Order: sequence, then C-alpha cells, then structure tokens
Amino acid sequence: MNIAKAYTKGFIQTAKYPRMWFILYFANLLMGLLLALPMFSVLNTHFGHSDFYYRLLEGYNATVFKEFFYYFGDALSALLGGIKWLLLAYFLLSVFLTGGIIRTLNDDKFSTSSFFGGAAYSFFRYLGLSLLVAIIQIFFLIVIAGSVGKYIDLKFDSFQSELVVYGIVIAALVVYFFIFLIFNMVSDYGKFYLEMNDSFNIFKAFWDGIKYVFKHFLKTMSLYLILLFLPAVIMYVYLYFEKDYKMATSLGILIVFLMQQGFILLRVFLRTWILSSELKIYDDDYLKLNEVEEVVQSIVYQKVKEIENKKEIVSESIKTKEKPETEIIESPKEEVDDNASEYQINFEETFANNENNAEKVLSEEEIIKRMEEEEAGHDEEDLSNIQKTDNKLNDEGLEADDEAKG
Repeated sequence: MNIAKAYTKGFIQTAKYPRMWFILYFANLLMGLLLALPMFSVLNTHFGHSDFYYRLLEGYNATVFKEFFYYFGDALSALLGGIKWLLLAYFLLSVFLTGGIIRTLNDDKFSTSSFFGGAAYSFFRYLGLSLLVAIIQIFFLIVIAGSVGKYIDLKFDSFQSELVVYGIVIAALVVYFFIFLIFNMVSDYGKFYLEMNDSFNIFKAFWDGIKYVFKHFLKTMSLYLILLFLPAVIMYVYLYFEKDYKMATSLGILIVFLMQQGFILLRVFLRTWILSSELKIYDDDYLKLNEVEEVVQSIVYQKVKEIENKKEIVSESIKTKEKPETEIIESPKEEVDDNASEYQINFEETFANNENNAEKVLSEEEIIKRMEEEEAGHDEEDLSNIQKTDNKLNDEGLEADDEAKG
C-alpha cells in the first residue's frame, strides 16, 4: 500500500469512531484537571487577595514569576513534586488507552467492552515495550547531549561567535529529533506485531519494529512526517490565535477554554489517525507476507506428504517381504522337439558354474556309448578286484599248508 492510500484510509477509519474520540478526550480532560486543580489551590492559597491572577492573565510576566519563586518557592517545589507523579500517571494512562485504540483499529469495529478489554489485555506488554523504547531514547539523549557539551567546552575558545554554538545545538536537536521519531515508529510497529501475533515477547516485537522501519524506511518515515505536518500546522495556528485573546474578561476566558478543548480533541484524533495509517501499511505487508508463507508451507507440506507416503510403501514392502516390482523381459520360447529323448541334458545350465565351461551338449548315441563304457569299466574293475581277492586267499592257503607240513 502506498503512502497516499494509507493516509486517506487512516483518516476514513478514524472518522468512523467518534465514541472512541470522546473516551480519549475525557481521559485527557481528567488528567488535565488533576494537574490544574492542585495548581489552582496553591495559587488561591498564596495569591487569593492579590492581583497576581490578573497580571498573569495579561500574558507572560517574568517579574511576577520571579516574585512567586522568591516568596513561595517551597510551595512550588511541592507542587512540582506532585506534577511528576501526575506525568507518570498520564504516561500509564496513555499506554492503557493505546491498547484500546489498536484493538479497535485492528478489529475495524468499536464497542466499549472491546475497547477497554483490549486496553487491559495489552497493557503490560505495551508498557514493557514503551519502557524499552523510552530507555533507548534517553540513552541517545544523554550520549548526544554529553558529546555536544564536551565538544563545545573544548572548542569554545576557537568559535568566532555564539552563533556557532547555537548552530551546533540546533543541529544536535535535529539529529535527536529524528532518532526520537524513529524509535516512536519502532514502538508503534512493535505494538502492531504484538497485537496481530497475540505475542507477549516485547524484545521480539522491538526487533520486528526495527526491521520493518528500516526495511521500509522511506515509506514509514515519509508517512510519519506527513502525519506530523498537520498537527504542527494546527499547533502553530492555535498558538498564533491564542495570544490575541486576553483572558482578562469572561468572554476571553471562555474562548480560550473552548480553543484548548478543541485542540485536545483534535490532538486525540490526530494520534488515532497516525496509528490507523501506520497500521494500514503494516497490515498490508503483513497479509502479503502471510500469503507467501502459506504458499511455501503448502508446498513443503505436499513434499513431506509425498516422502511419508514413499516411506509407508517401503515399510509395508519390507514387512510383507514383497520384492519391488521389476520389469520382466520374456525370452522367446524355444521350439520343443517332440522326438527328443527324455534323457537330453542342457549342459549350459547344468555346468553354468564350471570353471572351464567347455562342455557341449551330447547327443543321445554319445550318452549311451559313454554309459556302456562306464558300465564296462565298472565290470572290469570288479573282476580285477575279485581276482585279486582270490589270489590273496590262495596265497594265504598255501602259506597255511606249508606251516602245517613243517
């Protein structure tokens, strides 16, 4: 999705949920009252019967603030101590409400139960991710401020004027501003990852946010700067017209109050618009990535299924001792001679393992002749053995007679 579509669709989606705006507006109004009421109490206690209020209503007056700090510094310190806890409470409330906003934008529908349910469900994982990002932002602030301060301290004598110092400080602020914006985007896209994957792994979400922001850096940064441009213009217009209205009269106070509340409501709308537009481009890329993963997984599943089927066939073949089917080549049948003797022998098969393998197939007459020769040979051998036996017996008989005569 391109930047123009994300910008437009984000606005349209945000405009669909006016009830959500007013929940966010009243939450911000409540935090503003928690800050304003203690301030009013302190001022009323110490300046209830003076013209301090009227002098402040006329505009910024450094003399009044100096008098206040001089005479009532302790009261102001106690007030500022309470303000830091209010700022912490506002930070926690902002994280809580962000969970409801993202759940509503992701589901593309709003209900009060779904909004607060999503806010409660995502609070701790969003809080962990927000704290991680805040720590990194503070780290870069310390590194940049320390580096710039040390550089100015070393090179200060070589600077031609104080304008060089101002230029260095402004350049450092610009660098930190972009680092701050980058990690704000990382935080937003990391929260989208947690929501869409229903994950509680804040480190994986942080890494996914970094990868997504830098992989689509031109698109994400351009969209974010465009979305911030309108709030900057509105802020400038608001401050420009507010200074023209003096809160010295009831009408002036009412006009400024309405302008402030309108600005708060508009700021809530713009914050939701930023999240909606960012979610549009992230969701579009997320769906495309899922489609690719589904195709890859289906291909892998088919290949695995084929391998498993082959393994099953082989295992069944081993179990049943079935040999794999091979192609049988039938040799041409030899013609059978009806007149052939039943004694005919195929010596090629009979003597296939003979080392010489030089025997040939004998004819019937040769077989009979060989058999007769073998029988004749046996008869002659038997007769020879009989004669040898008779001769031996005769010799033994003669020797016995000689011994008897002697």
